Amino acid sequence: MATVGFSLADYIVFAAMLSLSVAIGIYYGCTGKKQSTTSEYLLADRRMNYVPVSFSIMASFVSAIGLLGAPAEVYTYGWIYWMGIWCFAIAIPISAHLYLPVFYKLQVTSIYEYLEVRFNSATRLLGTCLYIFYKTTYLSVAVYAPALALSVVSGLNVWLTSSTVAVVCVFYTTLGGMKAVVWTDVLQSLIMFAGILAVIIQGCIDLGGGSIAWQIAEEGGRIYFTDWSLDPTVRHTMWSIFIGLTLGYLPIYGISQATAQRFCSCPSVRDGQKALYLSLPIVMSINSLLCFCGVVMYATYAKCDPLGAGFVEVADQRMAYFIADKFARLPGFSGLFLSAICSAALSTLSSGLHSLSAVTLEDLIKKSTCASAMTDKKATMISKGLCIMYGLVALALVLVVSQMGLILQLALSLGNLILAPVFAMFTLGIFFPWTNSIGVIVGALAGIAVAMVILIGKFIYPPSWPMLSLSTEECFLASTASNYTNLLTSPEMTTMSLGTTTEGELSSAA
Repeated sequence: MATVGFSLADYIVFAAMLSLSVAIGIYYGCTGKKQSTTSEYLLADRRMNYVPVSFSIMASFVSAIGLLGAPAEVYTYGWIYWMGIWCFAIAIPISAHLYLPVFYKLQVTSIYEYLEVRFNSATRLLGTCLYIFYKTTYLSVAVYAPALALSVVSGLNVWLTSSTVAVVCVFYTTLGGMKAVVWTDVLQSLIMFAGILAVIIQGCIDLGGGSIAWQIAEEGGRIYFTDWSLDPTVRHTMWSIFIGLTLGYLPIYGISQATAQRFCSCPSVRDGQKALYLSLPIVMSINSLLCFCGVVMYATYAKCDPLGAGFVEVADQRMAYFIADKFARLPGFSGLFLSAICSAALSTLSSGLHSLSAVTLEDLIKKSTCASAMTDKKATMISKGLCIMYGLVALALVLVVSQMGLILQLALSLGNLILAPVFAMFTLGIFFPWTNSIGVIVGALAGIAVAMVILIGKFIYPPSWPMLSLSTEECFLASTASNYTNLLTSPEMTTMSLGTTTEGELSSAA
């Protein structure tokens, strides 16, 4: 087996990705209006081309959690998970035509301004506070996930890696604004594709071809496309995928502040819709590659499951183990894949910081009485300061995650469940003209209360999902196995099980 560690070439590849991201931020911070107005900083003066925006939309919602978790889902529960890509084809057109044009036509910076226009200021405040809670808890895990993966391959300290990713992201987001966020997302999208393809190609070469990988997975019962069972103990059925994932993606694309800012950064509604439609084949492609990556990973370990053999402690560490095992002898390849994971984290973090800055400025600071005479220049400076502040908050929460993973998993799960009531608030406002502010607020709070009860029940009585068969019949514990076990069973690595919090997180990360 391979030895855990980074070569010089791996460090060079990883450093190059970070350096290019920083360079883009510096470029857009020093050109044009130098991000001196809120229109440029938060919305790129509404002049962004729809092509880079489409890549940015994809990159923002394919998180490091998804890159690690989606292959593990296919490995453990089968190819049926791939059917979830068709849910994007349902959610994106609905968002493009029914939700996002509303925000564009109102010329809003924060989508929660709509709630005040439609209902009242209390409804707007509730929506804003719920979003801030959801996003700040999620961003901490978005930073922590790649740090864990990087520590498996390189042995680098988790806290050091998290700090590096967060600092780089805060720097280019603060300096370059929306333009830097979009163009770094383009760069990071390409790196994600390159990293995933590298894994698949090398894995297929080792197995003797992609068709052989597919055949082994089929023999292992991983290849099946449909399951119409109504049994709630089955993890993935056609019902849970198409109903669950579609309803999960609609809030991410339809009423997400990050998506809306990208949509509104385009010159027209039509350009925004083009960006969304172009993002559809991109996000379907990357999710298909991630699922096939799970097939290749299973074919590689069909007779020696790393989890069953004791090489890893939780299922979602298989992907990091696979990289360490297969790429250690290929200089630069481990760095490429870890760059892909960190690119996913950077794009998720940058969109989150930028959207948090926008809603805090527009919905909280500007609504206060002391901000009535605020100049645009001062507002822009405050926006940049808010990016830094939220970056520090996310980094601080990483430390909390490493010490109290279960508590943060509870907060993160609740944060994701918050999206459904918020989505309902916008849906009622847009499509049901007879609804009023009292009904919306009471309904949202009731929805959150019910979700909390269900969530607590899940933690008290965790579900047990029947897994497909796994084998360890050909495992031979090499001398290096103890190195993997010691690293992967350390307190930092076993704090959380990544990629299995909710189904929606496996393919997205809002």
